[in-house]
Amino acid sequence: MFLLLLFMRLLALSDFHYDPIKWITEQKFLYLEEFAKKEKVDSVILCGDNSQMWYGQEYHHRFFSRIMKIFPCPVGFVCGNHDLWARGFNFSSRELLEDKFPEIAKSHDMKYLEHEDIEIGDWKIIGTYGHYDCSLTQLDKIVTQDAIQKGRLEYSDKVNEYEIVYNDVEQMKWKGEKDKEICRKLIARLEERLSSIDEKKRIITISHTLPSKRSTGKDYSIKQNFIRAFSGSTKLGDILKKFPVNYHFCGHSHAPFQGKIGNAMVVNVGSDYHTLRFVLLDTDSGKITRFQQEKYYH
Repeated sequence: MFLLLLFMRLLALSDFHYDPIKWITEQKFLYLEEFAKKEKVDSVILCGDNSQMWYGQEYHHRFFSRIMKIFPCPVGFVCGNHDLWARGFNFSSRELLEDKFPEIAKSHDMKYLEHEDIEIGDWKIIGTYGHYDCSLTQLDKIVTQDAIQKGRLEYSDKVNEYEIVYNDVEQMKWKGEKDKEICRKLIARLEERLSSIDEKKRIITISHTLPSKRSTGKDYSIKQNFIRAFSGSTKLGDILKKFPVNYHFCGHSHAPFQGKIGNAMVVNVGSDYHTLRFVLLDTDSGKITRFQQEKYYH
């Protein structure tokens, strides 16, 4: 019956970071369950960093099973960088992205939005992990290309010394593929898919990584200038300007943001490790409502 809907209430969730060892995980689920009892939801999209990696993707299976029980409606997802941490496992990040997660989606009757769409009435929902290409940062004497390649920034001021480590450099395993090329290929695939959509359709896109500096939701600092190297790509922003996208949902930076790129309303869900946030879009009114877990359940 979902395909007959003219309007929908779409829930966007990102950066859940499922980890059964951490006590906050069950609190997040309890909050979602209480929400689902009160609010009608027609579709759910997951914008990546869904779960910590574990052998056989066991944690991902647990997470998706729980989500499908809470929300018995069409559910689609893309990967986040944490979902692609292949180091220590017998596959690459590319194999996870292109082979493992499509299989996981099929086993849970979900849509893997990197490869396929959700279509509800006049709406099409498509997505990509996105990756990053350093285009959101500004290289200078402190944030250098060498520091980015190593994933480690060391600097000091008059009072303190700082060390910032970005774990993707060690935890992802792309077998020689360069970040810029990975990013270019994924966004080119999104562009190709958008090109084939019927012009009568209304479009929602999702990504894990970000389409602009502003959408990180964080002000400039030396630390943020370094982290922006791993945050997204202006190429994704160019896609939003090129095509008639109505809404774009993303995550990754753990900070809320809402603003326009072209005609697309860009919404960074803003969820964090210890603070569950999500948004609900009513496509009839265009209203976007934010929800945040304000108390813990015992």
